[in-house]
Amino acid sequence: MKQLITINKRQTEILIFLYRFRFLTRLQIQNLLTHKSHSKIIVWLNQMVKLKLVSKHQTSSTVTAYYSLGTIGRKYLITQKLVKKTLPLNRIWREASYSITFREKCSFIADLYLQLLAQWGGALRFWTKTDLAGISHVISPAPDAYIVINQKSEADRFFVEIPSTPRTKNIIDHIERYAEYYYSNEWQENVSKDFPKIIIISANKSANKAANRYIKENYADEPDLRFRVAISDRAIAELQPKKKARGN
Repeated sequence: MKQLITINKRQTEILIFLYRFRFLTRLQIQNLLTHKSHSKIIVWLNQMVKLKLVSKHQTSSTVTAYYSLGTIGRKYLITQKLVKKTLPLNRIWREASYSITFREKCSFIADLYLQLLAQWGGALRFWTKTDLAGISHVISPAPDAYIVINQKSEADRFFVEIPSTPRTKNIIDHIERYAEYYYSNEWQENVSKDFPKIIIISANKSANKAANRYIKENYADEPDLRFRVAISDRAIAELQPKKKARGN
């Protein structure tokens, strides 16, 4: 780098979170850092925006601001060897062109992580699409999230997908893609873990109903191929298995 960039540990953590989740709000960054002072977060972010470590996306003063990695932030992560996978960093040049819908999707994944973390703590393991990039035997394109919740000797596993277009056909296309992946046995033969349940999240209630009917008609006889298509609140409930009762 042409100039020395000096940032604190917390600001470095912000870069890592933006690398993993892509778009985050100030409040989400504060929650991810478990930091009490919102004013301190604002100071750090403003400094990082000025240094082009971070980019700020806001169409007006009344719309939520989203933050993503900046061009210097990309260089910083690479030169400091803070990430193992540098290929996802090439998207940095396109971040400003993404729609508000895509930014909200990334933000939702972060909220999902925070909500599950609050409930499950150290029992939770959570991979974003960025974390999954290049991992062998994971469906391609990678899910929006892969989640494992460990409970003693058992674990619940989930693939999470949020279709960009929540129409019936698009949701069914996602279902068929995962069915093809399941029947390929790539996961079963190489991962040696139960095939994850697929959670598809969509706000289109009528499309969700049609998609769940399609699942019942076509995959009811496949007990290890488990789908659920639902709006966000109900889908989140699917991702929160009941804790095992003590003594069981």
